[in-house]
Amino acid sequence: MSMTVTTSASVSWTPTAAPTGSGNSAFNFSVSAEASSTGVIDIPSSTAPATDFVVPFGSVNAAQFVVIENKTSQTLELCVNSSSDLISIPALGSFIYSSPTVSATHPIVSLTLTTVETKSTNEYVNFMVFGS
Repeated sequence: MSMTVTTSASVSWTPTAAPTGSGNSAFNFSVSAEASSTGVIDIPSSTAPATDFVVPFGSVNAAQFVVIENKTSQTLELCVNSSSDLISIPALGSFIYSSPTVSATHPIVSLTLTTVETKSTNEYVNFMVFGS
């Protein structure tokens, strides 16, 4: 069963030497997906640095739309497809990926979050993965 996933973002900024708020842009993203996996990853207190948390893909074989919302007080490292090139998601930051189709050459088939410091409180990460 196919589902349509849509989201939009608007960006407002002030270019140098321009009137306040004069830079504006809106983006709309739409993906037709067949499967989804959404939820929360708990990061328990006393979790050691370099602890991995796999983002569950459930029945998603390849991602077309991903949102990772870091609700922790620390930077987390995001590993895509076991790559050695990591993406840092700062505390309270987000990672968003959107593609109208699954990449034929390098589809996203796995995501892993890694802690960089010891936590003293229970925290969490929200995730949404949609795809084929």
